[in-house]
Amino acid sequence: MMEFRGTGVAIITPFRDGKVDFPALEKVIEHVIEGGVDYIVSLGSTGESTTLFEKDGKRAKAADDMPLKLSPYLDFTAKRLKKDRQFDLENSAEDISHYLQWYITTYAQNRGGRIPLSREELEYLNKPITIGGVKHSLSNACWASVIENPEMMGGMRLNDKNSFSAISYWWSIHKTPTLKLEDCLVPNYMADTLRAIPGDFVGQDVPISMFMLQFFRECEAAKGMELKKLVHRNLLTVVLLLLAVERPDYLRYLPDESIKAMFTSHGNQQNLFTKYVTIFSNIEDTFDNISYDDYVTIMKDCGFDLKNASFAT
Repeated sequence: MMEFRGTGVAIITPFRDGKVDFPALEKVIEHVIEGGVDYIVSLGSTGESTTLFEKDGKRAKAADDMPLKLSPYLDFTAKRLKKDRQFDLENSAEDISHYLQWYITTYAQNRGGRIPLSREELEYLNKPITIGGVKHSLSNACWASVIENPEMMGGMRLNDKNSFSAISYWWSIHKTPTLKLEDCLVPNYMADTLRAIPGDFVGQDVPISMFMLQFFRECEAAKGMELKKLVHRNLLTVVLLLLAVERPDYLRYLPDESIKAMFTSHGNQQNLFTKYVTIFSNIEDTFDNISYDDYVTIMKDCGFDLKNASFAT
C-alpha cells in the first residue's frame, strides 16, 4: 500500500448548474499544486462525495490523475471524427495514449501532411517509460510503435546497450520520418545514444558514432569499405553531411569533432568536404573551400541549427 508523507490538501468539488464544474476543479488542483503540497485528497469530506453520482465521482477523481490535457485541435479532431466515443479522453490516461498513437500514425497518414502537436503533447510523447530493473527507457511514442512491430518486440532487450541502440536507430531513422516527425519525436536521450562513439573508435581521428555504424551496415553501396581505415571514415562522414541536406536529422547523430574535421584545411589545400564534393560533382576545375560556416548557413536554410544540433521548428 502507498504511504503518503508530507502535506496533503482536501480539495472541494466545485459545481455549476447542479453539475461538477470541471474547468473550476482543474484550477483548484493547479492552485494547490503551485502552493507546494505533496498530495491531493479528492472526494473527501469537503469533496461532496456523498452527493455525487458514481459517474461524476469517477470523473472528478480522474481530473487530477490525467497525464495530459489535449490541445484544442486534438480535442476538436476527436469530437469531429467521433473518436471521443472510442476513447475515454476525460477519464482514462491509457485511452489518451491510444488516441495520440492513432493521431500520429493513422490520422497523419490519411491527412497526408504534417500534423499539429502542442508542446505539452510532444513532451508527453517523448517522456520515457521507466520500468523497474531495466537500464534503458523508450519514449511513450516509440514504445507504442514497438509493440505493434513483432520483429522489434522479439529482439528487444532494454538492459542491453546494443539492443537499445538498434531500437533507437529504427525509431529515429526509419519510423519517425514516415510520421513526418523526425524533428520532434526523437528525445535527446535517444539522440545521445546514436551519437555515442563505439569503444573501437574512441580516440581515433574522425571517430564514427553508433548511428554511423548502423547506417554503414545497412548501406549496400558501402560494401567493401573498412571503417578501420581513416579514408573510409572520411568518406562515410562526407556522404552523411551531403545526405543531411535532405535529412537534417542525421546531423544530430554525428560526432561534432568528425563534422569539423571535414572542414579543416591545411595550407592552401582543399578541405576534405570540398575535395569529395569536387569528385562527386565530376568537376575538373577546383573551386574555393566550402567552410564550416558555409555549411552551417546551408543547413540553417534547411531548418537546422548545426551549432546547437537542433531544429528551428
